[in-house]
Amino acid sequence: MLDNHSKIAAVLHIIMGAFLLLSLLFIMLFFGGMAALAQADVPFVGWIAGFGAFIVGLFALYGVAQIAAAVAYLNGSPAGRTFVIIFSVIALFNFPLGTAAGAYSLWALLRK
Repeated sequence: MLDNHSKIAAVLHIIMGAFLLLSLLFIMLFFGGMAALAQADVPFVGWIAGFGAFIVGLFALYGVAQIAAAVAYLNGSPAGRTFVIIFSVIALFNFPLGTAAGAYSLWALLRK
């Protein structure tokens, strides 16, 4: 049975993962629109677009994994708790909101 602080920590990670995915969507729409307007015939534009898609894919994978770990933790999975702790440590580097959410999550999950 999860206490309220653990539930809040998991919900914070779901929100952070969803915000990351939403941000990536807007970034892709913006840069895709800019690329469509530019219509440049520069030979390395395809390489840059591929690299950008790779980076966006990595961040999307991170966001989906964060949401999946938080949902698994809410469902009582010990592995979900471990991954939420890992995502909390990584969130500490995302100043200022991620730092606050990461510190709170670590406090909530490691006090037992």
